[in-house]
Amino acid sequence: MKVNYVNCQQTHSSNVHIVKKKDVGKTIPNCDGLITNLKNITLLIQTADCVPITLIDPVRKVVGVVHAGWRGSEKEIVKNAINLMINEFESDKKDIKIKIGPAIDKDNFIVRNDVKNKFKDYEDYFEKISEDQWKFDLVGVNIKQMLSLGILEENIENSKISTYLNKNYPSYRRDGITKGFETKIMLK
Repeated sequence: MKVNYVNCQQTHSSNVHIVKKKDVGKTIPNCDGLITNLKNITLLIQTADCVPITLIDPVRKVVGVVHAGWRGSEKEIVKNAINLMINEFESDKKDIKIKIGPAIDKDNFIVRNDVKNKFKDYEDYFEKISEDQWKFDLVGVNIKQMLSLGILEENIENSKISTYLNKNYPSYRRDGITKGFETKIMLK
C-alpha cells in the first residue's frame, strides 16, 4: 500500500485546510491544521513545544491534525478544526475523540505581558513570576476551547508529556530547535 502525505507550511495561523485528493504530496501554504475523510492519506505536522492535536470522528470517518502554538491558540485553531468537522463532515461533537501529544508544560512556558494580554478570557491559565513574566498553560487553554464547543471531557486524552522536561523530544525553549517530531494521522 502506497502511503501519501500532506503537510502544512505552519505559519502559526488558525487556518485549517480540508484535504482533497489534489493535495496529496503537497505542503499546504499558510496552514496549521488539516482535516480529511479520505482514506490512506497521512496528515502531518511538526512541533517542538507547540501543542500537537489529533482529532478523530470514528462514526463519520474523519480525521484531523492541528499545530497549536500560542498564536494559533489565541485565534482558536482547535475550535476552527472542530467546527469544520461539524459543518463540513456532519460530525457530532459527542463522537469526536481528541489526543494531545507532547507539548511544553506550564512551568517552563514563560511569556511576557504582550502574550498574556492576548488571552483575556484565560486568566486562570497564567501564573505570575514577575511584573512582566508569566507561566502559561498552553495545553490547558486548548482543552478549555475544546470543552467550550461541547467536546466530552472523557473524549480528550492528554499525553501530559513535557517537551521541555523530556529530552526524548525536541524543545524550542530548551534547545532552540523550531521543528522536531512529527505528529501524523491517517484514516484506514
